[in-house]
Amino acid sequence: MMHDEVNKILAVLTAEISHILTDNLIGLYLTGSLSYDDFHPDKSDIDLVAITKTFPSAQHLEALKLMHREIEKENKKWSQRIECS
Repeated sequence: MMHDEVNKILAVLTAEISHILTDNLIGLYLTGSLSYDDFHPDKSDIDLVAITKTFPSAQHLEALKLMHREIEKENKKWSQRIECS
């Protein structure tokens, strides 16, 4: 199933998280309903897991929070529905 809107958000998240965490990022993985084909655009959320070499610094965490807020501001439909651990 195609989810163009979600794919655009995932592309932005991937680029921004990679930019913020740089070489501390090992990988970014899609989880939840998108990963097992049970996604419903009107009720599902977007779930990601970021694996890092070390715990992100306070500066990195703040940058990630700001990035997350900006993405939700630009994609109001997904406000409170984008989760990255």
